[in-house]
Amino acid sequence: MMVIGAELESMIEYTSRWRKVIRVIRARFPGRLTYSSNQVEGARRVEFWRQLDYVGMTGYMPLARGRNPSVTRLVRTWKDRGYVRGARRLHRRYRKPVMFTEVGYGSWKGTAARPWASVDGPISQVPQHRAYQALYRRVVGARLVSRPLLVALGRCSTRPARRFAQPARQAR
Repeated sequence: MMVIGAELESMIEYTSRWRKVIRVIRARFPGRLTYSSNQVEGARRVEFWRQLDYVGMTGYMPLARGRNPSVTRLVRTWKDRGYVRGARRLHRRYRKPVMFTEVGYGSWKGTAARPWASVDGPISQVPQHRAYQALYRRVVGARLVSRPLLVALGRCSTRPARRFAQPARQAR
């Protein structure tokens, strides 16, 4: 798989140019293609999903304020803030699987409020574990998206890295 671009928000309006780029890549690359938009809102602005194999977006959506929200609250937030509905609408509109091209939660209190941030609070593995549990329960477990790429410590994988804290590795 190839991600042809990532979060190029100022360039997304050039749909005809993106379509040309996709044609050129397809002529040379036999694998599947996606683009990595910035969350659900960014994905709604992309007009060339039909030329790709996946609707791709980052999964760094803010979930809940507070230093250590419960899993139940985090699961509910995926729905209440429209992230689940938005991803489903994209899937239905384009008839493509939705994929989180990257997602990750740090091991600090408050990670669910700002998952894109570097260490942004007191170190704690519990909020990280809860955020991953909510992700798997509401999004992955419900088969809303293809298995996401988890980003940690500069590595990408479809499973949490071994260097993750044990609680996060157990989230499912």
